Amino acid sequence: MVLALWLAFCACWLAKVESPALKLDCASDEYPTAGRCCRKCPAGTYVREHCFTPHTSGYCRPCEEGEDYTEHENGLEQCLPCDKCKSGSETVRPCTTKSNTKCQCCYGYYCPPSCEECLRCKTKCPEGQVIVQSCNATTDTKCGSPTKETTDGTSNWIPIVTSVVPVVLVLLLILGILLYKKRNAICKSEEKDSKIHLVRDVKKPMVIVKNSSSKELRDIYFNVKNMVLPHDWNTLMRKCGLSDVDIDKITRDYPHDTNEQYHQMLRTLQDRFGIEGALHKLLNGLWDMNLKTSYENITNELADHNIITMEPEE
Repeated sequence: MVLALWLAFCACWLAKVESPALKLDCASDEYPTAGRCCRKCPAGTYVREHCFTPHTSGYCRPCEEGEDYTEHENGLEQCLPCDKCKSGSETVRPCTTKSNTKCQCCYGYYCPPSCEECLRCKTKCPEGQVIVQSCNATTDTKCGSPTKETTDGTSNWIPIVTSVVPVVLVLLLILGILLYKKRNAICKSEEKDSKIHLVRDVKKPMVIVKNSSSKELRDIYFNVKNMVLPHDWNTLMRKCGLSDVDIDKITRDYPHDTNEQYHQMLRTLQDRFGIEGALHKLLNGLWDMNLKTSYENITNELADHNIITMEPEE
């Protein structure tokens, strides 16, 4: 009896040790979670909700401009925090949803390789030494022994330098202030022009429905309610063609079931415009509200099922 129990225990232990863990083989644009592969969210977003169906997209939410970011496709559950430029450094490129803050040392500071914070440059050398290399972005001021020629020349120039240096410093200070103001004005103007240019360059693609009778189209259409945040929903429905009267009536008919309210609003749009027309209104509404992540999630899923094609507008 004891021998039988011992053998059973050994068999269970060996099975546990030798059983390899299941390893998911996800594609390069996917990430593993809970035993399935989900499609990564695009740069500038993070995973708010993981996918329920393998090899599909979950709910991707945009990072907050100026607060956090993601530079690449990812399966992160939160965006990465933006760096703040530390003391002795200044911002040369602000943080966006797709790139981190870029800093550089201020004038009079330097940062050697792998440093974490800019250091103040030495402004003078020890007695008996002179500056042999000025401070730059990565190296501190270097001091050394003066050559004979330097020593002799210095004694002759001391009276002249003493009288000229204060005047030169004042002129340089005034020039520096003027250049700084001009640089800031140019940078702000260029940044504004750049933003306007980017907005004008983004054009909404033309969506062509190839198969309006497929079951997958209806499933994806009604799943839109899970891809839009509650505070954006009623605005989206108005853009799609529902009136406040329509929205209020459906809300009163299903007062304690938000999911059913959304379903009935989508059904009303389908009844009025047909499934293809309702889909176009939804996509146009999402684009106009700048809900690009939801727009891309829906169109990508439709394209994956060969329901639509997308072409650039003329």
